[in-house]
Amino acid sequence: MPFAPGGLTDIPARLVAAHMTRTLGQGVVVENRPGAAGTIGAALVRVAPPDGYTLLAANAASNAQAPALRRNVGYNPVEDFAPVMLGVISPSP
Repeated sequence: MPFAPGGLTDIPARLVAAHMTRTLGQGVVVENRPGAAGTIGAALVRVAPPDGYTLLAANAASNAQAPALRRNVGYNPVEDFAPVMLGVISPSP
């Protein structure tokens, strides 16, 4: 989780993690690594072993805005991550 606990991305991720725990029969942990519009946590997920045990709860800030506005965020959201599911659609005022 590249955002702070209790935020708009964290809450749905925890709901999904709880459902995954029940479905898989093993614990699923949400680990928060906030900062820099989600780029710190996303960069950590990019270098994690590709073993299927690490997921990134990304949003537009970490996967669209930050890479477009910053020169080097430490990852390429298109090449370094594979989408698994769309979790939440939130209207923007």
